[in-house]
Amino acid sequence: MFRRKILSFVFIMIVNLIVSFNTFSVEITTGSLQSSAHANAHASDLSSSTAEIVAVVKESIEGIPPAAIRFMVQKQFMRMHLMDELGDWKSVELVAISEDLLPSDLSQFTQEKINSFIDRVANNVEDNPILVKFLERIRGEQFELLSAKVKREGRFVLPEVISYALALNNLTRAEIDDPEIIQSCLEIFPRERDAAHITPWQMGLFGWAKLTSVEGPMKVVLHARKTGELHPQFLRHMLPVNITEAIIADLVLGEWNNAESAIPLAINRPGDDPSDPRLGTGGATLSADRKVIKLKMAFSKKWDDLYSSWNLSFLSKFNTFPFFACKLLIPEVSDYKNRPEEYIYRRALALYTHLNYMFLGDVDDQKNGRDYIRWGDKKLADIWGEINLEAASEYYSEVAGATSADI
Repeated sequence: MFRRKILSFVFIMIVNLIVSFNTFSVEITTGSLQSSAHANAHASDLSSSTAEIVAVVKESIEGIPPAAIRFMVQKQFMRMHLMDELGDWKSVELVAISEDLLPSDLSQFTQEKINSFIDRVANNVEDNPILVKFLERIRGEQFELLSAKVKREGRFVLPEVISYALALNNLTRAEIDDPEIIQSCLEIFPRERDAAHITPWQMGLFGWAKLTSVEGPMKVVLHARKTGELHPQFLRHMLPVNITEAIIADLVLGEWNNAESAIPLAINRPGDDPSDPRLGTGGATLSADRKVIKLKMAFSKKWDDLYSSWNLSFLSKFNTFPFFACKLLIPEVSDYKNRPEEYIYRRALALYTHLNYMFLGDVDDQKNGRDYIRWGDKKLADIWGEINLEAASEYYSEVAGATSADI
């Protein structure tokens, strides 16, 4: 029943979202790693399934000197095209925060520091009951191809993933602290794409649509951060569009379970006016210090949990899945347990960087003759989709139950 009702609705919703795209345009015109008590948890506090993965990741960087790790992080900023081949930043704003982005102090890149960073990611994963259920479900499953790739390539790939996560986390933190960094990225990324002659055809329909649906809102974010003016229905239309793009892609790839699991996310969009105290919904707001935009979805923490697991499953089919996952797993994004209304804003910052990292990096790889990794695993995605559909059904029922009750 859940499947038939929701699938019927989604196609109607797609049409409505396309029509509402113009409404979003109106909204545009009118409208350093940090420590914490949560981050200090040790790997011994993790569930066995999470701890096993953490051990593999940590083992991959054993013996790598701090200077080498720092250089790897530097290479990630070069791949973002925020730094040139000589190691010079491409804007004065980035130069001003260079120590926050890429510390010269090598003590920030010791194994102990990197392990602490990994533990932060792992503990945030443990705060998501859907991810915990998924990891327990796949424990003992055989993923022959993926396991072989991890054994054969993990020693080289995983340190690259870690270094990218470090760079992305530091940049996202900097963007939250200072809107000038967002503006700098909004100037550099399009310029670099033009210089690399990256066309919509090269991005592919999905890639182009994703970038378009993220870059526009980033300009609204910058305007809000600088002026304090934010339309209360910010992302009410564009967030469901963004989700629907992935739903369509999942349907095309035959991942029906995962596609269906995202539909409650698209339905329960932000910007309810009037607000609904039964669900904790309401209009978008800007924090007093203008650093963060808060979006209130129905039961925001549970919405975030479902979104994170759904999107990770969606990404798990792609060859470069470990790099894609960073945009959701870095602490600046995944540490939303006590700030669920900030999740989508933080995720949007990381997503915008990642999209450009992907497009620009692909050009660099082709130029340098570098092969892509192929770590996508359909079996993993299939199981993940099943778990997500169960969670989506529970979330859908809980929201329906709450809205049928008296205030």
